[in-house]
Amino acid sequence: MDTIKIVHIHTDPKFIVTSLKNFEAGFIENKLIIIGDGAGYNTAYGQNKPMIFQYSRQDLKKIVSICNASDIVVLYDLTFFKTIIANQLNPSVTVIWRFFGYELYSRMENQVYSAQTLSVLKTTKPHKLYKWIGSIKLLLKYRKLYNEEKEFEKAIKRINYFFCLSSHEYGYLKPYWPYLPRFLQVPPFYSEPGETAISKKQNFIIIGNNRSAYNNHLDVLDMLEAAENKHNIQYKLLFNYGQADAYASVVSDIAARVNNFEVIKEFMSSDQFNQMYFDAAALVINGYRQMAIANIFHAFKCKVKVYLNKKNAIYGWLKEEGFKIYLTDQLIADIAANDIKLTEEIATYNLAQYKALCDKYSIAKFHAELMHITSFK
Repeated sequence: MDTIKIVHIHTDPKFIVTSLKNFEAGFIENKLIIIGDGAGYNTAYGQNKPMIFQYSRQDLKKIVSICNASDIVVLYDLTFFKTIIANQLNPSVTVIWRFFGYELYSRMENQVYSAQTLSVLKTTKPHKLYKWIGSIKLLLKYRKLYNEEKEFEKAIKRINYFFCLSSHEYGYLKPYWPYLPRFLQVPPFYSEPGETAISKKQNFIIIGNNRSAYNNHLDVLDMLEAAENKHNIQYKLLFNYGQADAYASVVSDIAARVNNFEVIKEFMSSDQFNQMYFDAAALVINGYRQMAIANIFHAFKCKVKVYLNKKNAIYGWLKEEGFKIYLTDQLIADIAANDIKLTEEIATYNLAQYKALCDKYSIAKFHAELMHITSFK
């Protein structure tokens, strides 16, 4: 096979630029499909001009026809509409599901939310009736009653590969979803670290990566309140991305009453974001699930001390890959001891591990795997 024909299906155009980097090669012919509004498409990839489709029976048929003429279809997350597409593809088409996380974790509330987070969500989240009504509106467009959960389960069994960042995460999810497709490694992106030094670090900690309840923010706020010497440190809560829902409102209100606490609600430019990480001493991600991996890698590049929850599968993965990372359970003691910065030696070591990780799971190795997958057709 001289050329591998791959169709990429997105419903959120902002992920196109980064996702295409995994599939840029002379032997790959990429086609892009955006379902819904394609206005956010990055024109820098004009050579891969996307085809824009809507949620309609006619466009569903067109999408399936285009996909059936390809070797591989990559679904970026697994929405209801994408499950319908997957379930209508010919068996000869290899289907790859680029796992975003919410597709499964939203069905595992007791495993991914702390008791405090669950308590807030139970009193603030919309009634399930609204989700049901939304699904019915989508179903009526096709004049056929699809059962969302049955289509989802059927699609998972139809899909050939589960494209995610860590085999640890895959191993964590497999007991809950025993029919998950075969694991396929996402290659981490390597980019050169900026110039920074521990001696220039300021005494502040970045909390979370967005407004999502998966961050379990309230537990971190409790830790900060319980810590001695907490007033010697500044805290920045990243709250400028994600749904501004009732949960976010509760967290924002409580955070506003904490001393030395800044809630960042406004958009940050890339320069502002980078400078924040260059200046920061530590990053705290209290998610029980894989999340904020781009922030974590950026923290390594900027010599930031990373705290993760022990329930997060990524913690085990990064420890196994040799990184020096720390548990959120240590945060209270480290704040009291003013030990929230890495040493220059450990920071440099983590930078080397980051480079080694990207080499170990390189794009070249991923391309070889794609050729292996299609060679059996």
